[in-house]
Amino acid sequence: EMVIRNPLLPHWEITITRRGGMGINCQDVYSAIHAIYQPVLTEGERNFYIRSPEQRKRCEAAFIQRCAKSTNRLEERVAGMRRVDLLEGRTIFMGL
Repeated sequence: EMVIRNPLLPHWEITITRRGGMGINCQDVYSAIHAIYQPVLTEGERNFYIRSPEQRKRCEAAFIQRCAKSTNRLEERVAGMRRVDLLEGRTIFMGL
């Protein structure tokens, strides 16, 4: 088992467990990251993490950009902001 913490969103620890084999592989890491950042933001999460009008604009811009890139644009737009949008578009995995 391995735990990843993102300093931007410290309340959501990413716990990675191996799905089989000898150890944790890249797919295990990617799947765990996706599972943590994919849920739709609750009202409470939005109010807790978005602390300024400037940050709200950056998160909304990330949301709009993510929806535009999606093959399910309408569904994503209707679902609303997800945790990943709190990363403000900084979604490139740079490794551990």
